[in-house]
Amino acid sequence: MTAIMSCVKTKFRLLGVDEEAVRGDCSSERDNRLISAPVFADMAEMSTDIVSTAPITHATPAATYANSVDRGWEDIFLILSDDIMDGCQDIVLQAVNFGVNRKERCIGVRANGGDVIKGGGRQHFFPSTRRPNTSGVADKHTSEDISPKAGSEL
Repeated sequence: MTAIMSCVKTKFRLLGVDEEAVRGDCSSERDNRLISAPVFADMAEMSTDIVSTAPITHATPAATYANSVDRGWEDIFLILSDDIMDGCQDIVLQAVNFGVNRKERCIGVRANGGDVIKGGGRQHFFPSTRRPNTSGVADKHTSEDISPKAGSEL
C-alpha cells in the first residue's frame, strides 16, 4: 500500500518509509519517510478523509498517514522501550497526531491533518484497563488513554 500512496516501492513490513529504512530500527525512519497522496492533498489545503472497515491502524489504511519501520507497531506495547525513547511513534498515535506530525515534518507548509479518520480498531486507543475486547483475542496493552485526543466517537 505504501507504493500506491507514495509512488515509491518499499520493503515488506515497512510502512510509509522507503527501502533504505531498516525494519525495527527507529533511527532509520526519520531520514526515510515518504509523503503519501493524502498528505500532499492536505498540504494543498484540500480536505482529506480516511475511512476503512479494517482497523485504522492496520497497514492498508495506515499507509495513508503513518511512517513506521514496522507495520505491526499498531500500539505502544508492540514497540521496544528503547525505540520509544528514540522518538518512534506507534501507528495509533500517528493517527491521533496526524496534523501535528505534518506541521513538524513539513516546515513552512500549511498542513492541518485529516478532516475525518474513521475505521475499526478502537481497542488500540484505550489502555488495557478500559479497552473493549470485541475480538475474543487477548488484549494488547496501551500505557496511555489516548481516546480523548481521538475524539468523542470511539
